[in-house]
Amino acid sequence: MVLTTAQRAIQVLDALSRGSAANSYPRPGVQRSADQPDDPAFTSVPEASEWPRLLAWLGNPDPGATVQEITSLLVTMGVATPVLPSLAWPLIEAVRRCPDHRSVPTTTLAHLGAVLDRWEAQQGQLDAVTPAGILAQALLVQDLHCLADLCSNAGQGWASGPWSRRGHRLEQALHVRLWHDSGYVDTAGPADPLAMLLLLDTPAERIAILAKQALKRCQSALARNQIGSVFLAWEGAHRHRLTDQARQIAELVR
Repeated sequence: MVLTTAQRAIQVLDALSRGSAANSYPRPGVQRSADQPDDPAFTSVPEASEWPRLLAWLGNPDPGATVQEITSLLVTMGVATPVLPSLAWPLIEAVRRCPDHRSVPTTTLAHLGAVLDRWEAQQGQLDAVTPAGILAQALLVQDLHCLADLCSNAGQGWASGPWSRRGHRLEQALHVRLWHDSGYVDTAGPADPLAMLLLLDTPAERIAILAKQALKRCQSALARNQIGSVFLAWEGAHRHRLTDQARQIAELVR
């Protein structure tokens, strides 16, 4: 049986929660100062304590509740608070599983787009060189693509092209930054190349290289409490049908 993202999230939620360290990541929404452009503390990334919430959204047996919670959060938040772009991903997963939500209000899509616009403008992730920056960029790519899919499949005619193009541009920027000669390099830690597994546009020959390195890199990432990177690698292994690697990563966090 092929498991959905939600079902796989349920399987490892407890393990990832037990492995989380509350201070593994800087606080979300902290703006970087001009004289400290590369300090990890000035990069908006998820705290380890936030990963269980993301996984709970992805694995919620009541997808309608997830749709309502994220929609309400967006309305409450508006565009006043910079937030990690990890909202469109669980939202589209919930919509796909919820027969009562064949469409998404255009106001919700507008709120999602505004959050992504503001977050990207404030954080300047294309200039980040920390592991946190790479992870955040991979999540931004994920959310841009998910927002484009929401617009195309549930958006009542809401244009998806701009979001899709932005997602592909940022994805290509990640490849250019991390690929050197014959492999992806660590710009600042073992988690960097793991993020590339999440991206669907990663060429097959590069996926094969990453597959050979995945377990060792996940072990190194866990040693640094980079739980989020391991989850993304696990999800990416499933996306690219790396069955053995996905199983090994899952066993690593049990």
